[in-house]
Amino acid sequence: MRPLVPVAVLAAILASLVQALLSPPLHTGDETAHLDYAYQVWTGHLPVFEDGLVLAPEAGSVPPVQWAAQHPPLYYLVLAPVVGPSWRAGTSSRRSTPHGA
Repeated sequence: MRPLVPVAVLAAILASLVQALLSPPLHTGDETAHLDYAYQVWTGHLPVFEDGLVLAPEAGSVPPVQWAAQHPPLYYLVLAPVVGPSWRAGTSSRRSTPHGA
């Protein structure tokens, strides 16, 4: 029975990797909301549920509200130094600054 555990773990890792490589960027239900949250933290704001997303990628899923605003900001503080400069360096958006700032 024990040899099956490493095989099962390896199979799960491989399946996850295949799924990640086959899914187009920003096409899962929550990626844009989390990306937007990290970007807003980078710009010095916390997201507001009713205001929707500040980042609106040309492709992908864009929810009508910023549903990730309910999450505490620590995780997004860690991501912000990567997401903020990366977004500004290589991706266009319809709204570039949060809350009209």
